[in-house]
Amino acid sequence: NYALFLLSGLIVWLFFSQSIEAGLNSIIKQRSLMQKIYVPKVVFPVAVVTSNLVNLLFALVAYIIVALLSTGGLPSTIFLLVPALLMLYLVALGSALLLATLNVFFRDFTHLTSAVLRALFYLTPVIYPPDLFGEQAAMYLKLNPVYYPVITARDVLYYGKIPTADVWLIGFASSLLILVIGATVFMKNQKKFVFYA
Repeated sequence: NYALFLLSGLIVWLFFSQSIEAGLNSIIKQRSLMQKIYVPKVVFPVAVVTSNLVNLLFALVAYIIVALLSTGGLPSTIFLLVPALLMLYLVALGSALLLATLNVFFRDFTHLTSAVLRALFYLTPVIYPPDLFGEQAAMYLKLNPVYYPVITARDVLYYGKIPTADVWLIGFASSLLILVIGATVFMKNQKKFVFYA
């Protein structure tokens, strides 16, 4: 069922890309507010990424409806969607924090990020299975941090199987690493935002 296959990966990708695109300008758009009153700067990217969870929930409802109509049921592994979405949230938040910081100092990141997201979409197994181009190509796809949230969400939603331990481990490790890097860069530069934004 390609519709379900595509939708199970697309809802993950849309959450990630929308969070990045909105988080990228989350500091710049709040420049006037930051100049008037003190607000913890981290609130803005966190609010953007968290609010996109609402869109993700609507997409999940659409997936469930399509799955029930086409297959008559949902896999028992659907409860594992919670940790899969947590992994997705961490990588999206870390990326948003990092890019929001860079965009304050280098405004060209807005255009660059759009181009990178387009390329990253095709390097993420959203519209195709990861082994479509062979095992060697699949190894390179695993360097993409969005690979693991897509794979885990698709496994529990579409295939109805539990992802392997190494997928969970590498997925959460890479997501946490991106979050730590993004948060560190953000916190070290947040005092300068009011002058450069």
